[in-house]
Amino acid sequence: VSAGKILQVVQGVQTADTSITSTSLVDIPGMSQAITPTAASSKILINVNVALGWNNNYAGIQIQRDIAGGGYAAIAQGDADGSRSRGTFFFMMSEEDTVDINSITYLDSPSYSLTNAITYKLQAAITTGNTLYINRGNSDDTNDATRWRTISNIVLMEVGA
Repeated sequence: VSAGKILQVVQGVQTADTSITSTSLVDIPGMSQAITPTAASSKILINVNVALGWNNNYAGIQIQRDIAGGGYAAIAQGDADGSRSRGTFFFMMSEEDTVDINSITYLDSPSYSLTNAITYKLQAAITTGNTLYINRGNSDDTNDATRWRTISNIVLMEVGA
């Protein structure tokens, strides 16, 4: 296998809108994807795009990884610093009706056996008492063409070692 060659690509897409009101990390519905590497020592290139809408809120997102059902663990997160929360990305939004596409690309180097499925998922939490919306804006009380629905996705690429 040539180093750096893309061996496979899989994608999970979330088209439905949903909301999160938890101050503890919870799964973002539909934002999970599994890949089973086809070669030893491959890396997994993760590309995440999440459409977020909220108003006067702080929110954090974490990428978590599970290998062969061994349990999820956070990856791609900032360093520990006192009592600060750790995550992959963090947002503060103060404008109503804005939907931002938030993206990250991360090259993961998991330890696995060839038959192991590796599952990545996104979790989110808010840090204030408001609501975080996925694939829609904060204000959604009017059923008309100005209230867009968007998508979020997670793409996993197996990269040969």
